[in-house]
Amino acid sequence: MYQDVNLLLVCTGNIFRSASAEYLFKQHLDDIGEDRFRVDSAGIKGDIEKTMHAKTEQELTNRGINAADHESTKLTEDHVDWADTIISMADYHQQTLNEEYNAYSHLYTEFADDNSKNVEDIDDRYGVEPSQEQIEKHIADTIAYLENTTLTIIENLQYRHFLFREFAVGDRDHHVNGAPFKPILENDEAVAFLSLDIPETLDNHALIIPREKHQYIDDIPMDTKQDMFELADQIGSVFNEEHAGYNIVVNNGGAAGQQIFHTHIHLIPREPSDAVDIEHWDHTTVDDDEHERLRSSLVESLREMYNQNSD
Repeated sequence: MYQDVNLLLVCTGNIFRSASAEYLFKQHLDDIGEDRFRVDSAGIKGDIEKTMHAKTEQELTNRGINAADHESTKLTEDHVDWADTIISMADYHQQTLNEEYNAYSHLYTEFADDNSKNVEDIDDRYGVEPSQEQIEKHIADTIAYLENTTLTIIENLQYRHFLFREFAVGDRDHHVNGAPFKPILENDEAVAFLSLDIPETLDNHALIIPREKHQYIDDIPMDTKQDMFELADQIGSVFNEEHAGYNIVVNNGGAAGQQIFHTHIHLIPREPSDAVDIEHWDHTTVDDDEHERLRSSLVESLREMYNQNSD
């Protein structure tokens, strides 16, 4: 009924932060009986050092975790392709994943409900020549932080990955904030309901989801997409009668603002006087040569992916 979610944790060497987080995640998932996640870790420079610092191993041992056989793993394309959600321990890991693997990752602190940016490495805090005392203190403090935030992260991931699926199959009839979930329209493959988070200036905001969990819209079978947009057309017709207009929005991927990892269509009714700000951008113009370069590049990519012909 529920698809497994592959979770990848990424740091620099995979001998401290991401490795410790992986072991702690697996321990907590086992403790709470959550079997829908598969967890792995890797380092962007995971081939530099292979084994954990003795203090890291000791701190994990103190928590009932045997990491004596851990060896670091270097991040590869296979890891990125495998992962449904990637969590970076620091923003420089996030940058590497974007620039070298064309992949979006979330910061660990985002899911930990922590306003700080990075889970710091030892040299982030103390420079390149820390004392032994500083090393051991930082390891102890960091693993304590990871342990204290792991359950919060799991709960956030459960919410983001499974909330809509639980609605769709009838396993949940209320949002976590207590608001009831009641479909307003449905068909074989899709369900529509009022958003549980309506901006103050709107009196409606509909969401349409596939019954099966698909993280990205390009993963959805065409017949399911047709059912989703059939509901969008019907609800949109009502919104057109009762409002001045409406937006259709799909946030596809973390870089596009997707927060719930189950594809959904937003239908947002609009009035001239509302204060809703759908993101705008500054427009620019390009000359004919640049326009043709951009067009040709996209056409070639489409041909390679779909074997299409276009003039």
